[in-house]
Amino acid sequence: MASNLIPYKHLFPSKFKRLLKHNPYVEHLEKLTKNRVYRRNQKIVLVQGLKVIKDIRDHGVPIKSIGVTAELDPVNEDAIKYPANEVLRNPDLFPAENYYLATIDVTRKILGTEARPAGHELWAEVPFPQHPFPEKKQLDRVLVLDKVNDPISLGMLVQTARALGWRAGWLNSGTVDLYHDKAVRGSLAATLWWPTKTGQWDDLRQFLDEYELTPMLADVERKNGVEELSTREEGKEGEPHGLKIWNWPAEVERKMPERVALVVSSLHPNLWKDEIPNDFLRVSVPTVDANRLSSPIAGGLLMYEINRILAAKEKGPKAV
Repeated sequence: MASNLIPYKHLFPSKFKRLLKHNPYVEHLEKLTKNRVYRRNQKIVLVQGLKVIKDIRDHGVPIKSIGVTAELDPVNEDAIKYPANEVLRNPDLFPAENYYLATIDVTRKILGTEARPAGHELWAEVPFPQHPFPEKKQLDRVLVLDKVNDPISLGMLVQTARALGWRAGWLNSGTVDLYHDKAVRGSLAATLWWPTKTGQWDDLRQFLDEYELTPMLADVERKNGVEELSTREEGKEGEPHGLKIWNWPAEVERKMPERVALVVSSLHPNLWKDEIPNDFLRVSVPTVDANRLSSPIAGGLLMYEINRILAAKEKGPKAV
């Protein structure tokens, strides 16, 4: 595989080897970007950008290779701009097994044109980071993603979940790969650090029982015809806020659960009856109209509001 890697000895440090466009290693890197099965079998993900690479380094994840985008024959060192020059000048600050140089055309081939790599882009090849899934006592909120097949939406949901302290997730079958290149970019690499479990609905049910979590399905607001619990605060009737919760089992007290599994599905609600258990609580954020919010927006609003309500319950007798 390495026979077509040509050391470039003028200007560039000797440890950097030039990748040619038609090269088996370039094909390997392309497959990491585009092929989920190949990526899973290799247990390697390709990431983009200096900040992400620094985060990976600082987490102690070994870096298999680093690629620097630089033209074939720069006039002088000043022709190589940030962030490429950061690694070229200080490669020892970015420990890796291998260091590569690539023209912008080769980098686009590796990362894909949708990645919009700059002329001095960085990328790195790293093994999947390993995360232990939190124990029950460490976890009172879990985000469950069902049929979220848009990688950008997945990335936004995971980034928001981590930012709001939802420390782990569950991925139902049909949900896109956490290591999809668009998911990694869309989450600013948050998908690399988010512990998850995966499975079918029956597996999820068993997990919910084991962790004593109450499932709440993000739904479109129902304006009437349902018996609901509203967490709207008194004196704030003018604009949408709070949560609406309904579909209560007869034996369950109508109050905000203390241990929550928020289920966000990209499946159209008309198909839920064939897929999603009908005994899950339903939850929505009140809106001015009944238009369905996108999954990332609805999920983010619900996670934030659930956090607020649970924090208020811990502080004292203020009812929710």
